Amino acid sequence: PQRDLLRKFQKPEEIPPKLMAQVAVGTDLSGEPRVQFGPGQNVLLIMMESVSGSFWDSMGAKEQRAYRQGSMPRLDERVSKGLLDRNFIANQRQTRRGIFSFLCGDYPNVSSRDARTMYHVLAGGKGPSCLARTLAQEGYKTVFIQADTLAFNAKGQFLKQAGFSEYYGFDWFDRAYRWTGWGPDDLAFLEGVMKKMDALAKQPKPWFVGAINIGTHHPYQVPKTFKSDHPEDTFARSVDYLDHSMAWFLDTARERGYLDNTLVIITSDESRGINPGLRGLTVSLSNNWIPMAVLMPQGEPGVVDDLYSQKDLAGSVLDYLRLGQKA
Repeated sequence: PQRDLLRKFQKPEEIPPKLMAQVAVGTDLSGEPRVQFGPGQNVLLIMMESVSGSFWDSMGAKEQRAYRQGSMPRLDERVSKGLLDRNFIANQRQTRRGIFSFLCGDYPNVSSRDARTMYHVLAGGKGPSCLARTLAQEGYKTVFIQADTLAFNAKGQFLKQAGFSEYYGFDWFDRAYRWTGWGPDDLAFLEGVMKKMDALAKQPKPWFVGAINIGTHHPYQVPKTFKSDHPEDTFARSVDYLDHSMAWFLDTARERGYLDNTLVIITSDESRGINPGLRGLTVSLSNNWIPMAVLMPQGEPGVVDDLYSQKDLAGSVLDYLRLGQKA
């Protein structure tokens, strides 16, 4: 509908910059739905730190196998039966920017000096209406869980402004198989997310849980007892550990019935890309290529090859829940 506003202009240079910005950022939900709607369902958004779209064959990445910096065959197998967007990109390469775009349906700042999450805090929540706040207004319990401390980048303040009623970081976890200065290992992190889902399942409200791990962030430490073909404290080994941990998480979620009433979105905050030792445009573009897998209770599989980005997620979730007018 917003694009209809542009039709009266004959040339692009005639379009007022403010109107062009409005159309570029706006959410267009006028098309035909790709999947069945799922009103009232729970929503789980898992962002995997630095995971690239090249790590999954189901993302159309078989030809990148020789250039991968990591591989996730176990998770790939479990999500391949869902809806996959093979051309999904991160709007910028930084965790807080990716989280902002996912949660608030907007672009991060182009400037590398200030991230939009910090802007949202300083603006006192006067920025865009973020997904968690909209869902909270619709009766959802909203929770965000991260392994890192909430004080870093004022993340706790941002999450509150974004509409989360509960948000947990480093101090919330009471055990881990290996601690780093960033937080618990990925299996312990996902066990914490599962514990919170168990608690939420006992209350009548639908829920929205956002989560992001830290184990695939430098220094890439995983438990020494974990068996892997990759050397200790390397990125590839941390991805292998996350792959095992995510496979456990999805299997457990299925066993406990959570996949029967929850929209599960598995993606990444930013992309590690393919081997940086290579050169060329393909390598540069791969630095924004992230996975996007959606598991729906309806069990609808499919592949989307259209280009979408992190900013498109919030509107898509609201549309799926039949709350598109809120986008």
